[in-house]
Amino acid sequence: MHLDPFLVNLADPDGDRFLRVGIELGLQQDWNEHNHAAQNSTPPTARIRDAILMVLTTCNGDALLPLAGKAKLKQDLTDALQNRVPELGVVEVYFTEFLIQR
Repeated sequence: MHLDPFLVNLADPDGDRFLRVGIELGLQQDWNEHNHAAQNSTPPTARIRDAILMVLTTCNGDALLPLAGKAKLKQDLTDALQNRVPELGVVEVYFTEFLIQR
C-alpha cells in the first residue's frame, strides 16, 4: 500500500531537523480483496497516517542515521500500525525515500 510522503519535525534538542520519508506498507493480503465482502474498500487513511506520525515525531535525527536506527524505526512503525490499525494486516514497512535535513 502506497502512502503519500511524510515531512515531520524530529524530536532533536535543537529542534532544527526535519525528516522526509516515503513509506510503502506490506500487507498480509490486498486491502481491496480482504474488505470486498464487507464492502469497505477504503483503508482508514487518517488512522494510518496518525499512527505513523505519532512514531516519527518522537524520533531523534542522530538515532535515525545508522542502519540500526532505520531498522528500529521500521519495527516501531510496524508495531504501531499493528496495534492502532489491526484490520490493515501490516507485516512490513518499506522506506522509498529517507532524508534528514537541517
